[in-house]
Parts: sequence; C-alpha cells; structure tokens
Amino acid sequence: MRRVVLANSSVNDAGVARLVPLPRLEILDLIGTKVTNAAVDHLEKMVCLRELNVENTSLDSSAVARLQKALPKCDIRSGTSGKSGALMGLRNGHHLLTGTNLSGHVPFEEACAM
Repeated sequence: MRRVVLANSSVNDAGVARLVPLPRLEILDLIGTKVTNAAVDHLEKMVCLRELNVENTSLDSSAVARLQKALPKCDIRSGTSGKSGALMGLRNGHHLLTGTNLSGHVPFEEACAM
C-alpha cells in the first residue's frame, strides 16, 4: 500500500504507530486527526514517505522541523488550510483505513522497493 488517507478521523498517535509496518508507504494524509508531537517518533521511521499532510493537527513547528530533518525527501504540509483529504482521496480511488489492524514485519532491505 502506497497511500493512506486518514483525514478527519479519530486516529491518534497509537494509530500512527500501527502504520510503521507499511514499508512502502509514500503518501499519508493525517489532516484534522488527533495526532500530537508524540507521533513524530513513529512518523520519522516511515522512510519512504514522499508526502505527509499534518494540517489541523496538534503537531507544533518544532515537531514538523524534526520530521523534515528525518525525512528530507518528504513534502510535509503543516498549515491550517486545505480541503478534506479523506473525501478527495476516496473520489480518486485511494484507501481509507479506519479501525484496521495493521501488523506484520517486512525486512529493511525490502523497504521502498518497487
């Protein structure tokens, strides 16, 4: 799975932790969720991320700066404006995950492989 849209859902820091095992995740939309600065510990492990939207969350500028340093190839959106990513993603055929149990392990060598 390369794209996950959780926008405007009740996902929190623990929910973000459950996404870490997705080794090829490139786009993550967390706009309007309940994630906090504590989610950075999990997000910075997602080395394949190319787009991350954390608009309308509790992440402060220092957390975003930490993420940008950890994920230099990732476009991180952290402003307070934007359309509903969940609705846009569903219209474009992307995945909406809510209440999904994500588990498993993929060796590091396979991370980001096509």
